[in-house]
Amino acid sequence: MPLTESDLIRIRQFIQKLEAGLLDGLTVFVTYHDSDLGSTPSNPTGDGTTGGWHTDSTADVNWMSVKRAHHVTEGTWGNPMAIRGLTGDTGASAIVYYIKPTDGTAIKNGAGTLTIEAHKIIGGSDTILSAGTIKLYDPDNNEITVGNGYAAGSDGYTGVFDSGDINLSKVVTMKDGVGGSPLDTITLVDILDGDDAIVGSIESDIGLVWLQAPGPGDWTPAGTECTLTVKYYQGGAEINTRTVVITRSGAALTAPEPDTVDGITYSRIGSGTSAITILFQHVAGEIQVAETVYAIAGSTSSGGGLSDDVPLLRNITFIGNVGSGKVGWTAGYLDYGGSTYNITTKAVDDAPIVGNATDAYVYWDADDSNTTFKMTNDLAVAIEAGNWVVCVNVGGVAKPSHVHRVILGGLIQANTITASTVIIAGTVTDSELSAGVNSDIAQGIGDAATAQSAADAAQGTADSKTQTFYQDAVPTAVTAGDIWYDTNDNLKMYRATSPGDDQVTAGEWEQVNITIIDGGNITAGTILAASISTYNLTGVNCTIENLMVKTAHIGNLNVTTGKVADSAVRDVHHAEAAAESGFWATTPSYTTLVSKQVTLAAGEEVEIQASLLHTVVGNYPRVLIYRDSTKLWEKGYVATDLGTWRLPGLLFDSPGAGTKTYKLCGSNDSGSGVKSSSHVISLDVWKGK
Repeated sequence: MPLTESDLIRIRQFIQKLEAGLLDGLTVFVTYHDSDLGSTPSNPTGDGTTGGWHTDSTADVNWMSVKRAHHVTEGTWGNPMAIRGLTGDTGASAIVYYIKPTDGTAIKNGAGTLTIEAHKIIGGSDTILSAGTIKLYDPDNNEITVGNGYAAGSDGYTGVFDSGDINLSKVVTMKDGVGGSPLDTITLVDILDGDDAIVGSIESDIGLVWLQAPGPGDWTPAGTECTLTVKYYQGGAEINTRTVVITRSGAALTAPEPDTVDGITYSRIGSGTSAITILFQHVAGEIQVAETVYAIAGSTSSGGGLSDDVPLLRNITFIGNVGSGKVGWTAGYLDYGGSTYNITTKAVDDAPIVGNATDAYVYWDADDSNTTFKMTNDLAVAIEAGNWVVCVNVGGVAKPSHVHRVILGGLIQANTITASTVIIAGTVTDSELSAGVNSDIAQGIGDAATAQSAADAAQGTADSKTQTFYQDAVPTAVTAGDIWYDTNDNLKMYRATSPGDDQVTAGEWEQVNITIIDGGNITAGTILAASISTYNLTGVNCTIENLMVKTAHIGNLNVTTGKVADSAVRDVHHAEAAAESGFWATTPSYTTLVSKQVTLAAGEEVEIQASLLHTVVGNYPRVLIYRDSTKLWEKGYVATDLGTWRLPGLLFDSPGAGTKTYKLCGSNDSGSGVKSSSHVISLDVWKGK
């Protein structure tokens, strides 16, 4: 009986098992690593539990490695293989990126094409990407586009492959730019290519995603099982195949315990979570293929899921410089309207594309230059239609202000918001709050009422105290006994009779009688310095005019500068000279008759008075007053007979700080000789402020 094609396949599989060691008692060992997808870990060594490697298949695992040996400490581990699960949140607000094959992953008989799509799930909606920087790339980091040699219809978000695009197999990666971390991978194979090379592909009977409608509503697909089938090919023929069934319970996905069947080792990552990765490895050549299946739960209300019209910022940090008053930001992502935008970096000191780095508002313009942020000082511009404020610059301090999510009221379950976690503005009825929240609010209202009562009592006590008014107009009394000093009438003092008094009349504001003592009735020497206490005389209760107080009668600090008005006290410098009978110098020279030196502080001024009792012989005499060499005043043609000359009024001078010499001088215009007889010459100099 001749051998059939099936017989030949079974014989070939038996030979491969012998070559692979499946009949020699070797065991398959698997180890895992949690390193970030962008950082490939070193190959494991020994028993696979050092250098961050471990044997627990948890939801945090991103890498795995496999080996076959008699004992776990023997043999060599395979290269680390990256496995990608969820990105970002889980549940109703999950953001999931995955590659969706639309017509399988293997080209058979060299005919037809394979199509794959870059998909994004957000807020319960599964859509194919058509914009943004997350795209499909081949192993050489080329975008899957027609321009890079791929079949018609390839645009970076959709990839179309014919047999000429796949040499044995091709791994396609979905990532954010050439240097981005993998978000998902898929292996495509051409089963007619090659000679003895082994290639593998995985197909699902229901797709790769379960998606639940809001409500929570129905799941799509409706079933609870997903069957993944892996097939390995060699020389154009299928050589090994097996299946693994994934079971969904709610949003939790599980799979059977790992094992090896028919030359294919199966392992799992994330069992019990909403994203489970199944990895298959052919023992001959350790060819690995993997696939991830997701279960995305719907929101708890039929009102819809996450609002997709609010920009979401990811991995963007705002930075500022107080010294320069400028702000900038790091690169990151912004999700909006079903698309993801790659926001570029702006250093603090760099100018934004619009505005200045010192402007107050950083905003995103959805309609123009939407891969960066703009800046402005005009809030109206920052919040106009299509613009979103994402940060406020306060003198170089960056204060992110963008609200990342809007929670629809219909999505809030009863009893999930407590009084300690919510601030309520406006009026909320009992039917809108749980009993527990009502109780907490009632307690808060009671505490507030108690505090208000205490504050009212304190205010009442304060209101009962008398008050003092200093003003021109008649005040309104707060309580009986209030005092008012009329600042427009020499500080006359009035006392209120009752609260609300607002007129100067009997029974309302009444003048307080003050005894006024005529200074002429005080006997000299009867008021001593010791009888006047410090601060007993103030500008309010004492007005002293034309009073001479001798220095000996004023004790140290008994009169403060606050009690003495400017220029009320002057420092007097007096100088007298006996008669001189010499001849006065001839003009422009002069003869100094008397002089006085004074030292002035900044801001002090000088007042000068001079007089001369004389008998002048000669013609054309002249009298002059000098400060140092500066002439301040001059009078010519003084009377030539016996008489008194006096400076008319006071002479004022403000020379600035320093020591100055003031002089009363005489000169002779005619040159025939002028002199004064034996009479008194005087010069008075006052200084002060």
